[in-house]
Amino acid sequence: MNLLGIVESVNSFTYGEKPNDLYILRSHDGKQPLGYVVPDVAKELNKFPNVFQVDDDLVQIKISSNLDTIEKRNRGFKEVADSLNESGFIKGWRNELFIIHYPAHEPYVYLERAFSPLLGIVMYGIHANCYIPKELSSTGEIQFWIPRRSKTKSTHPGMLDNTVGGGLGHPFGVFDTLIKESEEEAGLERSFVKKNAKAVGTVSYTLCDKQFNYGYELGLIQPEVQYIYDIPCDESIVPKPNDNEVECFHLMSFEEVWTNLLDEQFKPSCALVIIDFLTRHGFVNSENEPDYVEILAKLHRLPPFPLR
Repeated sequence: MNLLGIVESVNSFTYGEKPNDLYILRSHDGKQPLGYVVPDVAKELNKFPNVFQVDDDLVQIKISSNLDTIEKRNRGFKEVADSLNESGFIKGWRNELFIIHYPAHEPYVYLERAFSPLLGIVMYGIHANCYIPKELSSTGEIQFWIPRRSKTKSTHPGMLDNTVGGGLGHPFGVFDTLIKESEEEAGLERSFVKKNAKAVGTVSYTLCDKQFNYGYELGLIQPEVQYIYDIPCDESIVPKPNDNEVECFHLMSFEEVWTNLLDEQFKPSCALVIIDFLTRHGFVNSENEPDYVEILAKLHRLPPFPLR
């Protein structure tokens, strides 16, 4: 698959072309869209009218007007999530909190991470590529530390990944999450990451995730924003698996990364982070990539919902 095809396979939901049976999650005051909900999930949420008011005619789900404080919304969402977890409808309980924002930058409700994909809300994470610049490499060429995901992972088992990646859960900030995940997933010392990690932007997209298909033909709709970091290092730095998330780390040349990228060996969202790296560092440019402008545009597409 070519680069544009990879990007489009992840950023696969087109705003303005919402299927007629896709429900809009709205705030308790009815003013603000917050997420996209598929019909099978809407059917489940209809069992909790004190929290979610499902309107099949308007194809929307409004948070109950009675939940007019963040404390009330937190309790209501927790009750629903706990019930759906007990029934087995929620998969992969994390005991970790994500946040819906409304208005922008303001926490509106805190909810269980595993509940978040069902509501089609904006989810956030961090991704980092640890690499050896060519001037520090014994080969004279850039090299990348690429992990292989554990074969026991519930999503994308055995696929290639970015050096570090993780969801942005409450109460951790973006850089705090990078530090935490770098230590947990790759055994990188906090002092090294603090000194060398460079914030380089974001990658944003909305995917139709078939891995979380609850009977809806497109799968769940997942808007995501990933905060991206580069971590240059020398050859003395060797990431090591520090939990059960990663099977092993490979030190790969550009050619190896490129081949695996085009062969679709990377977890799809991580492939976008690799493509972002390659464009920023000039490996992919307007001279060698005919779809260069379209690729850049589709690496940065924001959802029509309030952001953190």
